[in-house]
Amino acid sequence: MLLLNSFPAILSGTNRIIFLHQAPGLNPAPVYKGGFIMSMRSPKEMKMQETIIKTLKTIYLNQKGADAVLTNIDKAEAVVQGLYPDLIAKGSQTYTFKVETESTVTDGSAIEWKSFSEKIGTFYLLVPEPLKTEALSIIKKLAIPHIVIATYKIADNKLKFNNLP
Repeated sequence: MLLLNSFPAILSGTNRIIFLHQAPGLNPAPVYKGGFIMSMRSPKEMKMQETIIKTLKTIYLNQKGADAVLTNIDKAEAVVQGLYPDLIAKGSQTYTFKVETESTVTDGSAIEWKSFSEKIGTFYLLVPEPLKTEALSIIKKLAIPHIVIATYKIADNKLKFNNLP
């Protein structure tokens, strides 16, 4: 296993790790946080997460009547008490979202979910539909309150969401 400090890295608020000098062909080392291995997204998953966030932004602005939607894709706009949710939709009500991908529905990611729960209160955890049961199991095992699960899947080459507010 490579040591993290073998390659200088930046941990962003969205759990993405950017390796500044990664050797070609090498996989980055896992990041340890609170005793858990934080899963890292592949470039494909990073693109999927970004697509989901941009799609949600469009939905909330164009279909759900949000006055503003903040994300952290291009710059850190969605910041709450030092935390970086993936999207905040503001309107008559404010909805906060954390978007997970196939490799990030883990106990390690749940550390961040717990922080969100404690500092933000109720938020929406958006997970791939096949991992809904796994996410619920982690939430129950770690006794994390204030999480509403929403899911996404790709069907007919389109993103489909369930349980969005």
